[in-house]
Amino acid sequence: MTPPTAQVKEKQTVVCYNAMLTHVTFSKYRATKLDKDAGEEFAKQKNANAAMVTVSKKLLEKGALQEFDQVERRFKKWWKLHSMPWSQESVRILPNEFHFEFVKEYNECKDLWDKATENFLKKFPSLVKQAKSMGGDFLKDEYYPTVTELKTKFDFSYSLGPIPQGVNFAADKLNESDIRRIQKDIDKKATEATEKAIDTILVRFIKPLNHLVEKLGTYKADPDNEGATKFHESMITNIEELLDVVSVLNLTGNKQIEKLTYKMAKDITSYDADTLREDDAVRAKVLDSTKEILQKIDDYFS
Repeated sequence: MTPPTAQVKEKQTVVCYNAMLTHVTFSKYRATKLDKDAGEEFAKQKNANAAMVTVSKKLLEKGALQEFDQVERRFKKWWKLHSMPWSQESVRILPNEFHFEFVKEYNECKDLWDKATENFLKKFPSLVKQAKSMGGDFLKDEYYPTVTELKTKFDFSYSLGPIPQGVNFAADKLNESDIRRIQKDIDKKATEATEKAIDTILVRFIKPLNHLVEKLGTYKADPDNEGATKFHESMITNIEELLDVVSVLNLTGNKQIEKLTYKMAKDITSYDADTLREDDAVRAKVLDSTKEILQKIDDYFS
């Protein structure tokens, strides 16, 4: 029988060979300026300590950077769906199976980002002029960067790297026992981070399943279509999409996750929205199954 520690090491090795770490960076011109003098003046008016007050000036009108915000939201939505958290928010575990899709989505978003940057740089002088006409003496010329400086404030990039493995660590000026200790620590930290990441798979289902319970429990068909409770197809397809992704994300082959996702596919997504609207018995059955699955997810984290 394989010792538990060996099983853990084997699982971690599988993860290391079947996934990578992705680091994504977004940065853009913030179009704000802290005003220390205004903060002190406001604090005085409110009889407050100046250290407790921060006044921030908006240097451009609302929406001036919305193209960048839209691209960032789009990419992060895809990235977070197809990956799992690592040690920090900007680094996530991406299964190798999603690598080409990742690059495709990045390239599409990068094109949009670059076009938004080009447009913004062209419009910047007029945006500043419009903002100053609204801000009056509150906004000064020195608050704004030159177009050359502005170019350096926009970045959307990514880097890839391996999931850490102790066996890859070596050092000339350390003795063997220290090297083994560091290798063991690397493996331990990597395993802990991976296990936490795998656990987040089930968290993804809580919100859509709770929403499904709410809709199934309150649904009342109305033959005349007046005042009928809406039950959208997306309530099922959203769960189906998660199931497809999770089948890849479950890199360690977690048996409890496999059982729960199989049950969701069998007891929930095997029925379409029309059937759930029209068949009272099926609707009640799916409602009970969904509640049971939610309880099992709760038990998993207990």
